[in-house]
Amino acid sequence: MAESFNPQLFFRRCDKEIFREFIETQKIGWQIDWEAKPKRFLESLFVSFATDPKRSDLETVFCEIHETAQDAGTVKQLLRVAEEEKLDIPEKLLTMSTYDLALWLYIHTEEKVWDRIVRFIYADRWSDSMWLVSNLEDAPNDPDWKRPEISVLEKAISSHIVSHELRGQHVEIIHEQRDDNNEYFFVYFNDYRTSKSIYTDEGAFNHNAINRDAKIMLFWIQHDQRRINARIEKMDSRRKKELCDLVTKTMLNCHIQGRKKRSDTYDLSQFLNPIQGGLFQDLDGALTVGDDGEILSARVIEIGVKIPGTHAAFRVQDEQGKIYELLRNKLSSTDIFKAGQEVDYVAIKLYLDESYKRSRNQTLRLTPNSKGHTSSNGRVNELIEKTLKRWKIDQRD
Repeated sequence: MAESFNPQLFFRRCDKEIFREFIETQKIGWQIDWEAKPKRFLESLFVSFATDPKRSDLETVFCEIHETAQDAGTVKQLLRVAEEEKLDIPEKLLTMSTYDLALWLYIHTEEKVWDRIVRFIYADRWSDSMWLVSNLEDAPNDPDWKRPEISVLEKAISSHIVSHELRGQHVEIIHEQRDDNNEYFFVYFNDYRTSKSIYTDEGAFNHNAINRDAKIMLFWIQHDQRRINARIEKMDSRRKKELCDLVTKTMLNCHIQGRKKRSDTYDLSQFLNPIQGGLFQDLDGALTVGDDGEILSARVIEIGVKIPGTHAAFRVQDEQGKIYELLRNKLSSTDIFKAGQEVDYVAIKLYLDESYKRSRNQTLRLTPNSKGHTSSNGRVNELIEKTLKRWKIDQRD
């Protein structure tokens, strides 16, 4: 585990001449006696840092240099990543510390190059056991398929996380192609715990290259080995595999092995977050019924919720237009809100027009992989199939 940042230790570990170059190139107006004895010199650095009005900004930079040096572990590892960027490293740095090399790289590289180094060092620090690894199936031979913009993946991952955890609305993905074989997707979530990431009203993120105060997902695709590696915290393996499959389906037009959709697959995620789903007229559980007049009304009357990775589950029931009020109260009053939730099943009450006669009242029960209702009327079945497609609940291809 990396050490916490300590400014006094940081100053002590950095070479005096390289740090002086940092102060001068960054135009930091510290008045330092560079010829002072070591103890007095370090004291003057710390006092200058502690009293600088831009201390917070400086600390962000120092923390990133510190964490990069810690993540790299050895000069050899940091040199390897720097050499990938075709940087010419002075020979004297080969025998110096990771702190000296990291500080020198910060001074002498463009911001985008430094950010790439930081991200790759962060990715390389994880041992094999810390990754979830899934093999990829071959992509279909579809000459018309075009890889989408990264924003499509951002929206897809955001929608997935919001549906399970009711957060993750703001997502930014940094895509890095390391070489011909290694491709990375660094996923940032703004509305998890943050101190350095700021999502502005203009729709922009402001954060350093690797922000450990924000929730980060990392997907690493090894094309030559046909596999995807995922670094995701606090999710069970099924959820992690779902996200891996989402990345590969969106960006590679293929699946991870064993994760192709079943013949019956229903997207119930939007019932936890009806505003994003687009199915609802309002928040009382009413669904849009279309203009053909066959369905006079449709309303969610019951929602079952389970907590991934546990046996915990609950349900809310209401037919009077308060089901989402009950659901919000239930979620906000328990600790399970913090653990993430999934829709286990949904019951929808439909009232059809008079031409359906005795089959006018229907209760449709949906789970992610099955559909059940009380009618044996083929016309009702056809209407329900059509309606589930229109509502985009039916996810069958």
